[in-house]
Amino acid sequence: MNGRRAAEASTPLSELELSPPVWLGSGATIGDVAQAMTETGSSAVMLGVGPAIVTEHDVVRAVALGHTADEPARTEATADAFAIERSASALEALGTMLRLGVRHLVVTDAGGKPCGVVSLRAAAKAVFGSVEAPSWLAGLRVALRSEH
Repeated sequence: MNGRRAAEASTPLSELELSPPVWLGSGATIGDVAQAMTETGSSAVMLGVGPAIVTEHDVVRAVALGHTADEPARTEATADAFAIERSASALEALGTMLRLGVRHLVVTDAGGKPCGVVSLRAAAKAVFGSVEAPSWLAGLRVALRSEH
């Protein structure tokens, strides 16, 4: 790693340009989630008050299984999403996601309150400097699929 990438890898999540969390009520439908993702460009939506999230992967899987847009999103949500404190580094977030086989982590403040979501893409960009189809991405996708 060169000096610049090393500095980016150690950057705390609180210093990354993360999108603010997209929150929907606990009664949101799969269609509501898809609409919110489309409008905000987010790949994950938080539901209700706790760190339950629905990711774009969850929406795609629901559609593939024949669920309709008016079905409750909570049936596809991860109720106890994995979380990481915003003082953690991008490298720590990336390592955690790879170890757990997930593509998103809820970012919390020091008190444990959700304040954002970090995606695998955002963490990888901070660590590696770019995520425009790098050579390691195909292998990473295969590794993540084999975890499920």
